Amino acid sequence: MALCELTHDSNIIDVAFSKTSAKIAILSAASFTIYTWNLKSTSPLEATLYSSHAISPSRRPRLIAFLGEDDIYVVTQDEFGGEVVEWTGLHSNASKPVFLPEEGVHISSIFPDSEQEKLWIAHISPSKRVRSHSFVRNNGAEDSSVITWQDGPATDTSWARAIQVPSGDVSKLYHPEC
Repeated sequence: MALCELTHDSNIIDVAFSKTSAKIAILSAASFTIYTWNLKSTSPLEATLYSSHAISPSRRPRLIAFLGEDDIYVVTQDEFGGEVVEWTGLHSNASKPVFLPEEGVHISSIFPDSEQEKLWIAHISPSKRVRSHSFVRNNGAEDSSVITWQDGPATDTSWARAIQVPSGDVSKLYHPEC
């Protein structure tokens, strides 16, 4: 049983959901495709094609993430292993690279924080011994900044521990009724 059946022309590499889950991004070898659906519907969900965005044939897509409702981030790799995180704005159709790791550094994952205001990028050093994190913050109007997390987590940090919670706002982390 599936929540929503989607047929796709090629193998799916990764998927991501928008902040409200009203949009889903599907990453394949040649493109990423955005679908929308009405979550308030009581009948079976039907996805509607929202947009499709080509990926350069010289790049191999690896990961995709949403930030909010309209910002998509895709990690791609070139034939020599060089990686880049590229941003695409769904409203503007603009695209630009936002994070290029140092040579030999591998991007292991990308994920939004709990408020979907920052995109965390987990990367591993060439020696595979040091794991560090950076984050991308959109400053609006296609402007973004990348910040290396100076107060970095321990090397065994999982995505759940890397999410920043505003000081004193732990109510979102603990629910006594659970």
